[in-house]
Amino acid sequence: MKNLPGLLRKNEDNLMERVLSYARRQEYTKYTSTLKEAWRISIQGLTEAICSASDKERDLELTPDEDYTEDPVTAFGILEAKRHRGRGITLAMFLGLFKYYREAYYDLVREEDIPPGEKEKRLLYLSRAFDRIEIGFSSEWAQMGDDSKYNELRESNRYMTNEKNMYLTIAESIASSVFVTDLSGGPVYMNRSASKMLGLSPVPGGYYYNRGEIDIKLPEWLQHHLNSFLGGDLQELVFDAAPDTGRVNMYLQGRIAPMEDVSGKYSGVVIILNDVNELKKAEQQIRVQRDELEKVLDELKVLHGILPICSRCKKIRNENGEWSHVEVYVKQHTSADFSHSLCPECAKKLYPGMDIK
Repeated sequence: MKNLPGLLRKNEDNLMERVLSYARRQEYTKYTSTLKEAWRISIQGLTEAICSASDKERDLELTPDEDYTEDPVTAFGILEAKRHRGRGITLAMFLGLFKYYREAYYDLVREEDIPPGEKEKRLLYLSRAFDRIEIGFSSEWAQMGDDSKYNELRESNRYMTNEKNMYLTIAESIASSVFVTDLSGGPVYMNRSASKMLGLSPVPGGYYYNRGEIDIKLPEWLQHHLNSFLGGDLQELVFDAAPDTGRVNMYLQGRIAPMEDVSGKYSGVVIILNDVNELKKAEQQIRVQRDELEKVLDELKVLHGILPICSRCKKIRNENGEWSHVEVYVKQHTSADFSHSLCPECAKKLYPGMDIK
């Protein structure tokens, strides 16, 4: 079994897609996670439990006197029993879906290009590993009395309620306006920012806790973009909008995308609108400053490079080879002009005894 762990570990995504396909086909996804990452983690945990015995070259054949609590493969089943029971999953439901996990792993080995004898050994090893996990799950489940199950379920419900409240608080605290619609474009949720945009309750949770009494309609400009998304074959739609909401110079940047749900339970659309008014103001200011700078540069001609100048008369030679006085050259190549005067040294030479400043 030395090669089996490598095969399983490098095919986690393959196994995940196989299991998910079986779960969809048999409608188990009605009661499972909506995100692929949760499925990947379940495959990863199961694979590591199976490989733990192979890595240590342990025999997985079953015996009547074995203490299964000492077996790491069985321990995985015990842990999964505690997790799933707390989520309200029944023993029958778990074992039913687990059979398709088993089938996915079998499929992977069956498709290997290896000798039939080696393939049978791997399938038998997998069979015993899955048997041990099911033994762990069933034994843990059977040991729980009704009172213990009730207390465990109560704690689980309390945990899930706290989780729901935490994520609802996060959604209501997001500064961006968030709308969730069904595939027909009908709104099913909006956060506080979105509610304020529509002129509804500014209180966090104002729509969520009163949604049965509030009939909302998306603004026409937003409905237009949503219809474009729903009517096309797009994975995402990004757009800019400047809606007439009575607010001066309101600019929004929007994104429309489908919900990330591999189970098919939630097949809606998420709309996120970001207020980019300050960004637009900054862009406008930059444009004004750029125009002003270009105007100044157009008016200003800058002398640069090395200027050939006569060491005696100080005339300058231009690009055409012509020589001209310094003041003529400067006037031709800049916006500067000259007002003639005398420096103190020349004044003394030309007009001795006169105080010229």
